[in-house]
Amino acid sequence: SDPAPAYVEAVVRAFETGTYNNVTYGNRYGDLAATVAAILLHPDARTEGGSIREPMLKLIHLLRSMEYTDVDRSLVVFDNLQDVIGQFPFTIPSTSPDHADWKEKTTTASDFEPPLRMPTSTPPAKGQSGRAPDNRFERATFGPTFEVLTPPYLMGYLNGVSNLLKYGVSDRCSRTKGLGIYSTFTIKGFVSYVCPTGHFQYVTNNMQFQIRHLIRELDILLTGGRLSKATAETVQKAAESAHAGKQLLAAMRVIAMSAEFNTFGPPLFQEGRRPGKSRLGGPRKEPYKAFVMLNLVGGADTWNMLVPTDCYLYNQYKRLRGDLAMLPSELVKVRVHRQPCNYFGIHTALPFLKSLWNDRQAAFFTNVGSLVEPTTKLSYKSGDAELCYNLFAHADQQVGAQTLKCQVPGTASKGVGGRIADTLAGGSRSYQTKSFSISGRSIWPMGTDTRRDILNEDGIKKFTDYEVDMPSIDNISAQRHGNQYASAWDDEFQNSIELTQALAPVLDAATLKTAFPLNTQLSRELAQVAKLIAAREKRSAERDFFYVSLGGWDMHTNLKERLAVAFYHVDKALQSFVAEMKAQNVWDQVVLASMSEFGRTLDSNGGGSDHGWAGQTFIMGGDIKGGRVFNTFPATFQANNDHDVGRGRLIPDYPWESMLKPIAEWLGLEAGDLAYVFPNIGNFDATTHFIPRADLFKS
Repeated sequence: SDPAPAYVEAVVRAFETGTYNNVTYGNRYGDLAATVAAILLHPDARTEGGSIREPMLKLIHLLRSMEYTDVDRSLVVFDNLQDVIGQFPFTIPSTSPDHADWKEKTTTASDFEPPLRMPTSTPPAKGQSGRAPDNRFERATFGPTFEVLTPPYLMGYLNGVSNLLKYGVSDRCSRTKGLGIYSTFTIKGFVSYVCPTGHFQYVTNNMQFQIRHLIRELDILLTGGRLSKATAETVQKAAESAHAGKQLLAAMRVIAMSAEFNTFGPPLFQEGRRPGKSRLGGPRKEPYKAFVMLNLVGGADTWNMLVPTDCYLYNQYKRLRGDLAMLPSELVKVRVHRQPCNYFGIHTALPFLKSLWNDRQAAFFTNVGSLVEPTTKLSYKSGDAELCYNLFAHADQQVGAQTLKCQVPGTASKGVGGRIADTLAGGSRSYQTKSFSISGRSIWPMGTDTRRDILNEDGIKKFTDYEVDMPSIDNISAQRHGNQYASAWDDEFQNSIELTQALAPVLDAATLKTAFPLNTQLSRELAQVAKLIAAREKRSAERDFFYVSLGGWDMHTNLKERLAVAFYHVDKALQSFVAEMKAQNVWDQVVLASMSEFGRTLDSNGGGSDHGWAGQTFIMGGDIKGGRVFNTFPATFQANNDHDVGRGRLIPDYPWESMLKPIAEWLGLEAGDLAYVFPNIGNFDATTHFIPRADLFKS
């Protein structure tokens, strides 16, 4: 991960020449032998610091070193483990936002970038944005494998290892998900599952020896001789307390939890214990509020979500969009005020959103996107404007929209949702804040001090052997290591155990009053959000932040058909969620807003649209002053107008802060914390670029 330029260049040259380090392999362009040699033999291929181990390789290591054999000595066949441990051959997390169930982002793990310290002064005034390098950011350390260290994947790994040791590579011998394809046998016409499906020959061959004599050998076979004295003692205690014949299996299970097994590099064990983290706050003092951010991943074409009608703009829109243009029959007309046109049309695939508009519980924000400062076509073309890093690229614009520090690559400044939570927890009212991602390791809900708790759309699963292994887990999770990767494992292991043990019973007890369609990722994720909100009192939550997402919006082809289907699924998911919030009597205390990393080009590429800049979004909630379009819609769609930087790719007039600032204030953000939450806010005019809270909310 994060290879140095010299390393990359060496691999490229080997590929081009067929030669590496004065050794000729194929001596031709595209030679893979030379390429592999460069990858493996370059000095940078081995890092002294170490790394996080890949989940599949850990399982294969365990099977090989402990001499696993199926009962019928057949080949070991794994089930698809992508959704269990986060990795499987040929099904790694997609790097394309066009993938329908794309969750894991292409950005590196935020936890491996140093947090941005709170500013000690207010941001520069408008026009003084400061283009000198930002020295507050150190060079980040990246660990992409860290992306799979989430509570859902870690519980899948721990339960998978536990099942493997008990039942072999099977998925029919336990209530929790196993690792492989099951085996059957037939007796007198009756088919039964083979349980266990295999055994570890190493265990069979060494059962006569005392466990204390085998721990050193297990250390060599499983961790390369890196077990610390403390871990070895924990392993020995677990083995000695296990039932007869199960001692070696217990030792293997504890080693599989350790930082030494799950990372490479010297662990650098340190004395002292890591403190546990309480998941439950004190009694609630403040009324509850929640903010749900819905990310339409891939760059949604929102120019077809809300369309001007019955005026000159529609003719320009239709001319520029061509085959992508919405017809009047495909739109539901609404009356608007203080916009270039008096009537707009909402996409017919969004009838529920339209009904919320009618009830003044939903609104649109238009002409919005990622901006560092007000930008014109002239300042963009001349290079005078400070721009977001790597404009129009999915990964970097995803990060920019979620951090609102888009001019700086990476996620060191943490997410805007997490930063709002930081200030609410640390402010004068000391709100009890919780922040969740129901869609992988997104940066949006993660703050400098606020932990991002990760669930998936199926809820939360506990480690089934927690009670049996509790003494070992307590010792392993409390360890401290000097190696950054081992320390990262310590943190994620401890957090995952504590989160799942505390939250699983709370969510299991939470019941919903509304049926959610479970055929889409978004609907399943919103169902989990609804459960967490239903459990707000048991969680002692006063302010909640939730991140959900839906992929598949990078519509370079078949846009109109695909967009209608995507909007339909969004609308149905929102309908169930709002119904549940009303049933829980908290709709007035919940806000949901949408975002996407960028808008799309207005012109057609021949069936689809391409990466753009400005776009539109929606917001809903019981306390919203809805039925309005906030910000000013573009005054012209003429080709090459003063906002068009090419092919109808429009420069936004308003930053994301125009919507997020009043939401943050509604949640309780204090004026003194604005600069920390919104680092670029000083670059904009407060009266021009931001919507006042009183204009957006009733209270």
